[in-house]
Amino acid sequence: MDIRLKSRTVAAIALVATLFLICLLFMVLIDQLINTYYFSYMMEKIFVTFAIGAGSCAVGIVLPKVPAFKPMLNPRFLEPVRKGFNRLPIDIRIIIFIICVTAFGFLFVLCAQVPYGIFLFSIYFILNLAAMVASLYVAQAVGRWGHTLFKDQARLHEQWENSYAITVYKGLATGRTGMGALLLGITTAIAGIGVWHLVHLSIYTGWTTAIIAYLVLYLLLVVPYVMKNVYAYHQLVRGAEQIAGGDLRAVIKGNEHSLFSGLALHVNNMRQGYSIMLENKIKSERLKSELITNVSHDLKTPLTSIINYVDLIKQEGPYAEQVNHYVEVLERKAQRLNVLIEDLFEASRMASGAIELDIQEVDVAALLTQAMAEFSDQFEQSSLTMRVKLEKPHIYAQLDGRKTWRVFENLISNAYKYSLPQSRVYIVLNEGEHDVFFHIQNTSQYEIEHDANELFERFKRADLSRHTEGSGLGLAIAKSIVELQGGEIAIEVSGDQFNVRIQLPKGTGSSSIRKE
Repeated sequence: MDIRLKSRTVAAIALVATLFLICLLFMVLIDQLINTYYFSYMMEKIFVTFAIGAGSCAVGIVLPKVPAFKPMLNPRFLEPVRKGFNRLPIDIRIIIFIICVTAFGFLFVLCAQVPYGIFLFSIYFILNLAAMVASLYVAQAVGRWGHTLFKDQARLHEQWENSYAITVYKGLATGRTGMGALLLGITTAIAGIGVWHLVHLSIYTGWTTAIIAYLVLYLLLVVPYVMKNVYAYHQLVRGAEQIAGGDLRAVIKGNEHSLFSGLALHVNNMRQGYSIMLENKIKSERLKSELITNVSHDLKTPLTSIINYVDLIKQEGPYAEQVNHYVEVLERKAQRLNVLIEDLFEASRMASGAIELDIQEVDVAALLTQAMAEFSDQFEQSSLTMRVKLEKPHIYAQLDGRKTWRVFENLISNAYKYSLPQSRVYIVLNEGEHDVFFHIQNTSQYEIEHDANELFERFKRADLSRHTEGSGLGLAIAKSIVELQGGEIAIEVSGDQFNVRIQLPKGTGSSSIRKE
């Protein structure tokens, strides 16, 4: 009995050991099979992943160079994006390049972490591949831009000087304003981030009281500080616009503790400097006009005596032929000096505004005809030809007849003196609904080397050599008369063609006006 029990026990132990060995061998076999297939699976997955990466690189690099795909890869709706990208600072574009390269690498690694079967047989594969190609395309475009830019060192230096980092550095280097702007930006950012995090935290913790307290502090401290500086900025902009528009009485008011207080102070000082300079210029012009008036008056008295004595000498004649020649020269020069002094006196009065205008209804066409008649003999004796076109025989307007006649006289005289010999002088007079238009054109015999509008200045002449007679005051006087009557005068020079255009208002009613 004991022998049977022992044999059965030994047989059971042997069976268990045999089963254990069989299971162990089966597990070893399964493990080997799993390792073999897993290795094969991983190798195939790695191969496919690298194949996808290489394919993405190939697609991203080759497609932009294929002519058939260029219109597809550069659609018109992306043109504003491209222009906006070109306006970005150079360091921001470099960061975009780094982000695109990093995104490509991240997506590539992500491909290896997704289960093989899910990866191959899902929409995820297509989206991931498209994202990889897009990021590589953007990185390649930025890289091409960088390669082109680095070839042009001057442009590279210019763009680097305008980079975001350099701009921030220059802003900080401005001292109090720059550091204050940085502090304002950091404070606002931290406060905003803090609000977001506290709201997010209150969802899970219920810290409603802390959120309310923080919001109250934010509204009481941050918002007033930001609004104060925004208001100071708008005050600065509005005051600068007023000063730029010519209002030198405008003063920029602002809080002396704002970020822009220093700039506002400098702008106010600049405005005050301009105001003082303008006052000094007005004073200088007034003193100059008074000096010209006094000198003209002092010269007028002895000149009148000279002219009168010349007349007496002529009446006492006859004298020897040589003496008569001297008297004629003396008379001609005295008359020329008399005209010069009268022009100088008239220009001075015009500049100071102390002139009377007798505004009445006058026939502008008749005034122009009278002015042309004064020069008819001179034009006939010269090689010049006058061409006149009057739209109507009578054109009426509310003007000072004597002063308007002076304008026509000065302009016709200029055309006679400075026109090229054997050329034509064109004079046109017409009217509109509310204005009268006068135009005179001639071919200049002198090259006009300076700006045409400078001829309106006193003593400025087109003939720089001053071989012709003239004071250089005719156009200045004409301009003053036209503007005092509410009109406009303009000079146009095209090659040798010299044009003067005048626009005079017709006005209504009759009155006598004194301009002072």
